[in-house]
Amino acid sequence: PVCESKAKEKWASERGFTVYRCIGCKFLYLSPMVQSDDLQDAVRNGRHAAIGLDVRSRRIGRKVRRYTRLLHPVLAALRAGDRPVKWIDVGCGYGELLEAVSSTLPKDSLALGFEPMTHKAMQARSRGLTVVNDYLPLRSHSADAISMMDIFSHIPDFRSLLRVASSNLKRGGYLIIETGNLADLEYREEAPGELGLPDHLTFAGESNIQRLLTDTGFAIDSVIRI
Repeated sequence: PVCESKAKEKWASERGFTVYRCIGCKFLYLSPMVQSDDLQDAVRNGRHAAIGLDVRSRRIGRKVRRYTRLLHPVLAALRAGDRPVKWIDVGCGYGELLEAVSSTLPKDSLALGFEPMTHKAMQARSRGLTVVNDYLPLRSHSADAISMMDIFSHIPDFRSLLRVASSNLKRGGYLIIETGNLADLEYREEAPGELGLPDHLTFAGESNIQRLLTDTGFAIDSVIRI
């Protein structure tokens, strides 16, 4: 999915699914990939019916404070413009990030979420947030900032999603991505807990993320390691 090499080695197994490591760029990915129809059903319903896996989770209130702190530099820069702005959160889940930015952006700004899982989208709407129960369409908005928090591993082809994001982002706008760096680990035993297969499809390292961004025309402004 990153360097298009076919050379791979087995890295981990879980629930009958296998993750391989690319010999060339060290990217980790599920192979064979979950069939498209099964994947779409799971994304919409929050359940992988064939194996009885429920991934709907729940709203986590402390994320609101965490996002407010992490995004402070971007929020401060947007406020300095002293004009309404548009912020799009892709895969907004229960809306914790939307809550964080809604109370901080300039007056008359729009914080808009896209969430394909119906349960999460409905719960976010019930809290008064503006959420579309779908994927972000190509060339449908002109946003000042687009965020993608902890959705990387759910996307089979992240480069395509970056192109969609680019088409919805103003020139000079901000793209904020948060994800783990599991592919930077040498051995499966170094990673705590389950991998969440097959809900998680891919796992990147820092160099993988940087390559995907530069391949799709983004300039990397800063990297925060937590």
